[in-house]
Amino acid sequence: MEIRVNLPPTPAGARLLEQKAPVDDFYLLYKKAPAAPGYLFAGLYDPARQYAGDCVAVPFTSGFDSAPTWTAGKTFANVLGSTGDQLKIDGKLTTWKDLCATLGITWSCLAQRDGFFDKETGTALTGLKFACNHLDSDQHVISGMVVGGHVVEGMVPKDPTVDPAAGPAGVPVYSDVFIVPICKHHNSVNAPHPAHPTPGSGNGFFMKLSTTTKVIKLKNYMELPAPGR
Repeated sequence: MEIRVNLPPTPAGARLLEQKAPVDDFYLLYKKAPAAPGYLFAGLYDPARQYAGDCVAVPFTSGFDSAPTWTAGKTFANVLGSTGDQLKIDGKLTTWKDLCATLGITWSCLAQRDGFFDKETGTALTGLKFACNHLDSDQHVISGMVVGGHVVEGMVPKDPTVDPAAGPAGVPVYSDVFIVPICKHHNSVNAPHPAHPTPGSGNGFFMKLSTTTKVIKLKNYMELPAPGR
């Protein structure tokens, strides 16, 4: 499936390719379309490779937009393949945990405890993997078991590499994406369906918010640079 975008080969993009971006940075690679205006998504940028002049590398980062309040019981689902997205505030990288602390958002799994709901039927999923895994036996949050989950409103997990025109699984560029603290199980288990395969971690189910809370709304999620930027 082709993901076509109007992405001019900006000087900034060319410099990224020339400078060999550090390995721990995360860039998307776009290649000029052969017979039409625009560029095609070509995967992740590999700093160890040499690329032709018709390619451009784009930083994959998000910024803070606002902190809207969501009410208990609100449904939300994972954005797939979002692990590499980093947070920048005033041009500096920070962590989702630090931003949550600044905004007064509890760094604990905010999905309903053991609440995994089938995206096809809405029924609750059961089994060992469909359970929160962020608390120890004393109900204390286990270090490293909570993440800033990239999510969208509603009951359908979204994949930013899928063309939105091809079906409901696509994430349109500039669409609303949020950060909600969730446990690693809510962020990464898979709920496969025989009739409707759901590849990828965090896919096949939706969640419900356990309590009324602020969440983080992102700006520039999957944003591509305008000419001259």
